Amino acid sequence: MKSVQRIVLPLIALVLLSACESAVTAPAPVVPVAASVVLSAGDGQTATVGTAVAIAPAVMVRDASSNPVAGVSVLFVAASGGGAVTGAATTTNASGIATVGSWTLGTTAGANSLTATVTGLPVVTATGTAVPVTSGGDSWVVSGGTASLNMQSAWSRGTATFVGGATGVYRSDDAGATFRLSNTGNDAVGPTRGFADDATYLYSSASQGVFRSSDLGVTWTLKSTGITDLRTSGIVKAGTRLYVVGPSGVFRSDNQGDNWTAAGLAGVDVRSIAALGDVIFVGTNGAGIMRSVDFGATWVPTNTGLTGTTFRAVEVKGTTLFLGGENGSSVFRSTDGGNSWTQLAGGLPTTSVRGFASNDQFIVAGTFGGGVFYSKDNGDVWAELNTGLTDKTIFDLVISNGFLVAATNTGGVFRIPVSSLK
Repeated sequence: MKSVQRIVLPLIALVLLSACESAVTAPAPVVPVAASVVLSAGDGQTATVGTAVAIAPAVMVRDASSNPVAGVSVLFVAASGGGAVTGAATTTNASGIATVGSWTLGTTAGANSLTATVTGLPVVTATGTAVPVTSGGDSWVVSGGTASLNMQSAWSRGTATFVGGATGVYRSDDAGATFRLSNTGNDAVGPTRGFADDATYLYSSASQGVFRSSDLGVTWTLKSTGITDLRTSGIVKAGTRLYVVGPSGVFRSDNQGDNWTAAGLAGVDVRSIAALGDVIFVGTNGAGIMRSVDFGATWVPTNTGLTGTTFRAVEVKGTTLFLGGENGSSVFRSTDGGNSWTQLAGGLPTTSVRGFASNDQFIVAGTFGGGVFYSKDNGDVWAELNTGLTDKTIFDLVISNGFLVAATNTGGVFRIPVSSLK
């Protein structure tokens, strides 16, 4: 028995010693260390002012043996030129590559730069060049700073052009060539659907109420006291009064938006509004056109000749009224103050019309899916104006400083010289 113990005990000791040696001598895993960072994509690009470069810049991080290193934090910054980035803070992938979300060049033509920083390593820089927007001749051109944005309203005041949409208000000081966000204090949750102005203020109609600006859109202040449903869909100035509409009817302000009072059509979903002098016309969702001659105290339907009941756009051109109807009805015209209406054809599609623009020479209609059409004879004959227009769902239009500017559903803002309307 003792001899067996003499044999077994040394064997157990030997096994334990071997296990301990294995635990002590097993090599620790090697953690790659970032030793270099270089640009791998997106350097030296050119894009129109206010638009994103086609290829998002990227960098590659390697260790001392030139192997890619994953999981390294990289910070991208638009360093010069006034541009902006999305997805600025990111990490390298399994191939050692980190890519910025997007790089939008500044709104002034010239050189731009983008830096990429990895802690402990030299900063690397990508360069880009912003080039001016061309007029496009007889073709629509997308406005810088608006590509792929939803836009639903357009307005002109002096040399400034304003558009509004799902991301708020944008302003242009170069006839719509480029736009920049001008939304401080305005609705940042839902779309801006309309504008109005007077000698002192600019007003916006948004999904969170009415906002007012005294500095041409640099800053905005909420002015919705008395409005019971803030989901507004249009605003107009008539004489010294303001009117705003929405799903709860019409509201009026006699003091530049400081206070509002109900002005009729309670519970009616009102989608559009226009004024012919002090006479107010509204287009509703399902109840046709209504008219008030007493500042909203009473409303009467004025639907003679209309074939639909929903109208999302109303335009006043001189003493002529135009309505934007739904699919199958297109545009209606009244030359007798809304007493009767005539459906127009003469080259118009039968799609719904969501927005108008006009001056002494033209009436322009923006359709849902069919693009832009214009008439030089007050609506008798219409011509298509769609060359270069990549989004043909138009929500609003404005003539501003020699250009026709269109707010589109998903393509941003487009402009074309008024001289193209031949």
